[in-house]
Amino acid sequence: KSRINILSDMERELEGFSNAVRVVIQEGRVSRLRGIHGTVADIIRTEPKYALAVEIALGAALQNVIVDRDEDAKSAINMLKQRNAGRVTFLPLSTIRGQYSDLRSRLSGIEGIAADLVTFDRQYSDIVGNLLGRTAIVDTMDTAIALSRENSSRLRIVTLDGQVVNPGGSITGGSTGKSGGILSRAAEIETLKVQADKLDLALKTVSTELAEAERELGAAKFELDAIVTSQREVRESYVRTEAIYNQAQRRIEELAGELRTEELEAKERETALAAEIAAVKTKQNALTAKIGTASERKSQLAAQAAHHSERLQAVLAEKMEFEGRRTKAEREAQEANRDIINAERDYAALEQRKLSADMEEKQLLDKLWDTYELSRTAAEITRQDLPDGSVSKAQRKIGELRRSISILGIPNIGAIDEFERVNSRYVYLTEQRDDIQQARNELLRVISEITAEMEKIFTHEFALINESFKETFIELFGGGRAELILEDESDPLNCGVEIKAQPPGKTFRSLSLLSGGERAFVAIALYFAIMKIHPTPFCVMDEIESALDEENVRRFAEYCRKMSANTQFVLITHRRGTMEGSDILLGVTMQKGVSTILSLNLEESEKLVNTA
Repeated sequence: KSRINILSDMERELEGFSNAVRVVIQEGRVSRLRGIHGTVADIIRTEPKYALAVEIALGAALQNVIVDRDEDAKSAINMLKQRNAGRVTFLPLSTIRGQYSDLRSRLSGIEGIAADLVTFDRQYSDIVGNLLGRTAIVDTMDTAIALSRENSSRLRIVTLDGQVVNPGGSITGGSTGKSGGILSRAAEIETLKVQADKLDLALKTVSTELAEAERELGAAKFELDAIVTSQREVRESYVRTEAIYNQAQRRIEELAGELRTEELEAKERETALAAEIAAVKTKQNALTAKIGTASERKSQLAAQAAHHSERLQAVLAEKMEFEGRRTKAEREAQEANRDIINAERDYAALEQRKLSADMEEKQLLDKLWDTYELSRTAAEITRQDLPDGSVSKAQRKIGELRRSISILGIPNIGAIDEFERVNSRYVYLTEQRDDIQQARNELLRVISEITAEMEKIFTHEFALINESFKETFIELFGGGRAELILEDESDPLNCGVEIKAQPPGKTFRSLSLLSGGERAFVAIALYFAIMKIHPTPFCVMDEIESALDEENVRRFAEYCRKMSANTQFVLITHRRGTMEGSDILLGVTMQKGVSTILSLNLEESEKLVNTA
């Protein structure tokens, strides 16, 4: 009875089943999920002789969950996905159809088709037929191999000791575990209940016989007392009374012998139960030893974790030092850039002065020609050095020459026409200059207006993106905070933007102080924040999540699916979490130098797997 209670508790607590199956069954018990009938192991029973073979034949299908309809399976799957509880195979009664094989053979040792060797409710006939209708059970491996050859390796054959001959001819075998499986556990419970009922019945029979013997013993004692009393009165009946007494004594001895036999049998059963208790205690001691070993291993791992934590702190200190050096180098690079800009500015000023000098020289040459009709070459030929290097003497010399010219007499009549020509050219150039100056002022005004409008638009959009970035960061990181900060709010179009973030459990710091994976995830959050403000119909990402760990890859994939209502994502990736969250997988394989594109629709594939 103790063994029955232990096994029953294991059945009730779903020991041996996966966590996902336990969650589904428990939710079905409290009516949160509809249409849940239980597992395959719950609906079938078989004789202990076939328990191991049937359990091997079913394998992982023992944990398949039976439901009324495929809609019930869909609801349960959605619940598992929400809780991240694992995966379960469901068998809807509305869609599963059984398939039975016709086993005809003259070989001895064939027990029959597995579906015929188990008992179940008739409503599950299609389920059992689908799982066991094409599996035969035989006594030995020799019989299994002979039957496989006879049926051209089309049947799945399982021996009573758990060896398997698969369709196609492959063979699976070896030793099986000492502890019983799920189906064997149920069979053992049934066997133990039968044995307990038999023992209870035997105990009641022995108790009845013992009470009858005690009653007969009491009656014999009463008769003996009556005979002793009547011996004094009726002497002649002594012989008859003595015979009755002897007969009663023999009956007593017989009953005493039967009682001793029953006591011996009871002691033997007690010894057997004591042996079982000793075996259980041995298992308990082994488990206690394993727990001790696990505790020691846990202490070792804790010590290693502390060592790695110290090493991590040292690495972080080195990282902070390198970040300081990098910041100093960036500052020096900025100073060098400023020096280069100043040098370029000085060069531009010198270039401008050179242009001015060239223009002044050209004006002088034009004046030389207009006034004296001398080219530069002719002027250099007639050039005279300043007397004693004195400008005043040169001026006096020029005056004398001009007076000499004036003495020459008749003025140049063509000077009037030349004036008109020069004046027309001057007026034309002045108008051109005014037009250019007006166009310049107009352009400066337009640039000023555009700049003001750009600042207004940028400030407004920056505020929206900042708010969206804060929300997206919390959704992706599961907490924390983040912010976009302008380095110079008075000049938003020319200043830089600083990104500060605080992942959960860390301090608020600049983006450059985060780890590589955190920086990549912050960049992804910023990208998604911009897409939330200005969604695009189509987006291609090339291994954007390569630096993320598995948990952040899962969050990234979930967020992509969340945003896929407005944007179609094409993700180039090697990460498993991203591929699991996708609708369609496309891959390229090359065979014999020819590239081939492979396509897989995950939703349709999942439906096919669940149907199978």
